[in-house]
Parts: sequence; structure tokens; C-alpha cells
Amino acid sequence: MTDNQTTTIGGSPFNPTVFVIPGAEMDAGDWAHADRMRFVEVRKLYPELAHFRDLALGCAIGDFACDYYMVGSPHEFMYSERDENFLHYCWWRQTRGLWDGDCSDDERLSGANEWRAGYHESARKSD
Repeated sequence: MTDNQTTTIGGSPFNPTVFVIPGAEMDAGDWAHADRMRFVEVRKLYPELAHFRDLALGCAIGDFACDYYMVGSPHEFMYSERDENFLHYCWWRQTRGLWDGDCSDDERLSGANEWRAGYHESARKSD
């Protein structure tokens, strides 16, 4: 198990340092105003990632778009529709390393769902 696997931040098992270097996880980044507004919406869709600052969140979305959808920039629907595969992807990267598949590997990616137990367990403890 790596440090990334065991870190719990704000009741979430997801660690932003998977997508940015340690020490930069609290950086806002240099995003346009429109991107920052999208990140507000993304945090509503994914409360599990609400603790990610803009830099880490933007990098996670961009990496997912590139690795999973194999496109250079995120599709608009990624900012307005919840997709569990995004969380599975984040967990895959955190616990298994780089993703070597694409969007045709849904079944394999959906196997990276152990985050659910950690997230729900943490939520119960905070009640």
C-alpha cells in the first residue's frame, strides 16, 4: 500500500497528490474564470472530491479525458453529468497506478470501486 492509498482527507479516501506533486495539492492553479465555474459544478457532482482545489481537480479531469476518452480536452458533459467511471479512474490511479485502457474498458475500470467502502465508512464516522 502506498501513502496515496491510505490518506483520507475531509472524510474522502481520494488524495489530490495523485494528480499534482505533493505540496501543490492546495494550489488553485492558473485557470480561466470559466474553468473555475465548471469546477464549482464538478464539486457538486462529486462531493467525494470536494476537497480537491482547482489545480488538482482540473488535472484529474484532464487526465481522465486524455486517458479514458483519449481526447486532448474534457468534453462539456464531464462538467454537468456525474460519471462513476471518473471516480473509479481517480481510485485506479491512486491504488493501481497509470490507467492503460480506454473507454471500452468500463468493466475493468469499474472494478476499482473500493473507494466506495472508504467513503461511506468515513461519512458514517462523521455523523
